[in-house]
Amino acid sequence: MLAKNLLPSDKYKKILLFNSGNPLALGPAYSCSEETAILNVVTGKMSPFPTQPNAFLNWCHERYYPDLNLDILAGAYVPRKYFGEFLQEIWQETLSEDLEHKIQIINEKVIGLYQVDKGSVLHTETTSFTVDKVVLATGNERPGLPSFTSSNLLQDARFQQNPWKTNFSSFDKNLPLLIIGNGLTMGEHIVTGKQIGRAHV
Repeated sequence: MLAKNLLPSDKYKKILLFNSGNPLALGPAYSCSEETAILNVVTGKMSPFPTQPNAFLNWCHERYYPDLNLDILAGAYVPRKYFGEFLQEIWQETLSEDLEHKIQIINEKVIGLYQVDKGSVLHTETTSFTVDKVVLATGNERPGLPSFTSSNLLQDARFQQNPWKTNFSSFDKNLPLLIIGNGLTMGEHIVTGKQIGRAHV
């Protein structure tokens, strides 16, 4: 979204986007394909555009809920993947508007950053870049580890710390599933576990 907003400005001749590990314009939260993974904000408040507060609402109404009353849809919680699709469309639109090829996508992880007299220097695993401004847009981080976590647990394939990349099909359906958490994502995983036939979650 920041790249889209910066694109029309004559102040920036080049916009560098560093991305590693997640689909561009999606991140871990909106990459989920499960219908049970829903947004934790109602549809009517999810627009990324301050001047177009109903952008996502109207998109959902047109794409997925044409027969649903707009006021009802505005207060509903829809699947996260819908917002991911919405963001992907905005991203493709942004690229098509980039006639001067300002946007440069660098599929590497930034491993170092320090200030110099005129700007900052970014280091990746293979090269470095000198830039005027830096914006850190790291998205959702993985949850912290419980205090009782042992090294043996971390090495066990059944332990999955990243809730947005949990592979339920890799678990033995005959064993209980333990989910530690206290938010919406935990609730989504309980529902998903039940849907795939888990007797004990």
